[in-house]
Amino acid sequence: MIMEQKIYVREGRCFKQLPNHVGEYYNSDCTFTKERTQSSIGMCVLQEGTTCTIAEFKIGKDLSWYEAIEIAKRTGRHLPTQKEVVALIGHEEFKHNNYEWLQTEYSSSTAWSWRWYSSYSFAGFGLSSKSGGLQSLCARLFFDTTIKL
Repeated sequence: MIMEQKIYVREGRCFKQLPNHVGEYYNSDCTFTKERTQSSIGMCVLQEGTTCTIAEFKIGKDLSWYEAIEIAKRTGRHLPTQKEVVALIGHEEFKHNNYEWLQTEYSSSTAWSWRWYSSYSFAGFGLSSKSGGLQSLCARLFFDTTIKL
């Protein structure tokens, strides 16, 4: 269950309440909706002030960590942090049994990855070879967008 959080921003000497977009769908026309539509490209999983972090629905498959990082840089996106992955919990749209890359490196040859365990309600974190190794790894990109006041 997602708790309703009120978010305020200072405007001069007053505080203005911002809409809370966490759990809402982000669409290709830069709008938020409560229902998923054909134009929905992701979901707001975190909001800090006027900045919303969007997790995209589309994932790239069979990628090494290096390839995933390059795609993220080229498109102005990023691989998720553990905090961002934990924010996905409770959102059925993101459940699958593939391993996905995190942005965090562990060593020169390994990086963190995560997998949604469908029989549980949490994500498991582990280490994977950056080159992909024996596992086929995926990348879900995240990006930040600013709410217009």
